[in-house]
Amino acid sequence: KATKDSQVIRHKLPFLWSQLGEWSAQAALEKPVDIRKNYFERALEMLKSEGKTSSVERANVSHRFATFCEQQYLAHVRSPDVAHLRNTSDDLQAEVAQLEAEMRSLIGNNQYQYEFKKYDRQLKKTKDELSQYRAKYQAHVQASAHFLQIAIEEFARSLAMTTTGHEVDTVIRVCSLWFSNFRDLPLNQAIAVPLLHIPSHKLIFMSHQLSSRLSTQDSHLGQKTLQKVLRKLSSQHIFHTFYQLFALTHGGRDGGPMKARRSLRNVAEEPEGDEHRVEAAQNLIQILRSEPNTQTRVRDLEMVCSAYLEWAKHRLEKSKPGAESPIPSEMKIRSLINVQVPIATEHLDPDPTGKYEHIVTIQSYITSFTTAGGINLPKITRCVGSDGTVRKQLFKGQGDDDMRQDAVMEQVFELVNYLLAGDRETRKRRLCVRTYKVLPLAPQAGIIEFVPDTTPLKSWLDRAHPNYRPNDMSEGEAAKRLHSARERRADVVDAYLTICARLKPVMRHFFTEASKLPMAWFGMRLNYARSVATTSIVGHMIGLGDRHTSNILLQEQTGEVVHIDLGIAFDQGRQLGIPELVPFRLTRDMVDGLGTSGVEGVFRRCSEETLRVLREDSNVIMTVLGVFKTDPLYSWTVHPLKLRRKQQETVPAATIRSTRPGPDTHSTMDTAGGMEDQPMEADTVEKLAERALASVARKLDKSLSVSHDVQELISQATDPNNLGKIYF
Repeated sequence: KATKDSQVIRHKLPFLWSQLGEWSAQAALEKPVDIRKNYFERALEMLKSEGKTSSVERANVSHRFATFCEQQYLAHVRSPDVAHLRNTSDDLQAEVAQLEAEMRSLIGNNQYQYEFKKYDRQLKKTKDELSQYRAKYQAHVQASAHFLQIAIEEFARSLAMTTTGHEVDTVIRVCSLWFSNFRDLPLNQAIAVPLLHIPSHKLIFMSHQLSSRLSTQDSHLGQKTLQKVLRKLSSQHIFHTFYQLFALTHGGRDGGPMKARRSLRNVAEEPEGDEHRVEAAQNLIQILRSEPNTQTRVRDLEMVCSAYLEWAKHRLEKSKPGAESPIPSEMKIRSLINVQVPIATEHLDPDPTGKYEHIVTIQSYITSFTTAGGINLPKITRCVGSDGTVRKQLFKGQGDDDMRQDAVMEQVFELVNYLLAGDRETRKRRLCVRTYKVLPLAPQAGIIEFVPDTTPLKSWLDRAHPNYRPNDMSEGEAAKRLHSARERRADVVDAYLTICARLKPVMRHFFTEASKLPMAWFGMRLNYARSVATTSIVGHMIGLGDRHTSNILLQEQTGEVVHIDLGIAFDQGRQLGIPELVPFRLTRDMVDGLGTSGVEGVFRRCSEETLRVLREDSNVIMTVLGVFKTDPLYSWTVHPLKLRRKQQETVPAATIRSTRPGPDTHSTMDTAGGMEDQPMEADTVEKLAERALASVARKLDKSLSVSHDVQELISQATDPNNLGKIYF
């Protein structure tokens, strides 16, 4: 028994030493270099000598070590001392150059021998001081580079060994560290092999960000490693990556709108930048065509994507929403019959083996469609799966909406759901954000999952108000009164309060309509309160705007809310013609659906739990947003003309024009002509990204209590002084 106990202890020792190292780092008991040697490297040596240690324990030790090294690397990068050493070294170098120039001007002039000797003494002193500062700075740089390399290597090793319970955030950290040092040759030489050893299915979450960095313009080692990683990922999981590669090959084929996109891109991007990305994606697809295990699937996927893109971009002049129309016979989508490709809008779990044998594929498409209405007339098309189920899909190709923005926001929601599922309190309450698939096929075209059994909040309210409150003021009359108050520059808040007295909320009736059984009614309302709370806090965190009632869907079976059209984010709603002054939509109808307790009880508690989890995992959220910051295809701002069109879809144009700009409204809203031809400078875009990330960081700040921040947000969202000025 004693022998058995000693073996158990010996097996646990590496884990215990890594735990001690983590605690020592948190308490700053020893120097980072000593902690690395005395605890983490000691734990790794024990693992090497102990052959029977489980892969789970090895992965946990590597993950702890990598987290420690990442923290030390970030501490070096963000240290004001390092910045001081660098700036001082630069100043001393400039001083040396100036002294040398002064001395050269005195050479050969015996009259200034004294000044020459004086400058010479000063030069030697300055060079000595410069040497000291450079040595200190280089020591920091070397330590930083060493910690960075170990962090990526150990993170990759932990991913390669087994499921560690940290897969999503670990992959995000690896990509963030790598992309931030993408051109660092020594680093890429060290991490190339570990990166290729990461199981490819664990990289699927970051496939958008990986593929967006493809290029033939750069031949450095980082780009070569990226292409190898993507080739491996695509070879084994082509159904997850091909849509992104196909979209890249059509990155510059939209003509005019692409020009406007370039002017507001995240990186200083020349027109040929897209061409190099297109070429790189085409090269990778060509390689996949020639590989035996992917050539059939690539052929089928190309056929499907070409048909999808053609149908998405097929222009409709006019169509009555909901009216059945035949799909034109020349459309390729009609010929998609028994294609061995998974239904694009269905969730497909990664298969570590890469076989994907038992999946629901495309059987056919019903030859008629309807439209969802709106300016851009998205087409609702029905796909019949191999399981016999009919699924609706939304094809968008008219207009200038960049669907990649929606896809990235859905990726953020998936990350938030991962974090909420990992916390006991939020998991117990089943708090999550309802997501749906968005697949861009070109800059302004793609396919979206049609969320079943949903109705727009606006559609239901437009019917319910006259039905349940026939004597109330109509919505049209309310809009006219507010518009008149703005025209006369009268007190719009008084006008708003007058309207509130004559237009009562009716949202409570949604649940009695949907279910007559008490328990089912209670369950629906509970789901509604939980989903409104979660989406409100998450939407506030990322600054989600344009939350009018057409962009919020009600799930008719569960009572949950689903947010769509996510292109206005990071507080860009403050730049609308009528600036959005509230953190999230919590109007009287939204509150009415919460029941007699209103914002108290379920809504407040779920809001607090959601914000608590987001705060606790703020480092993961900021890391993934940092990855978006270096994404060459993500746009951190929206063109003023697009902002104007967005609000005109739901608010009369005259109302927008008559509204005086708020403090955060740019004057370009009314003078935007010609802006498409004025590219935004790289440093300007960089500042916009920094400002957006700083805004998210402020919202996740822990200086005040969670309950205080939630109360402040609720107060802002329900304040008549805010609601009266925006009315939406």
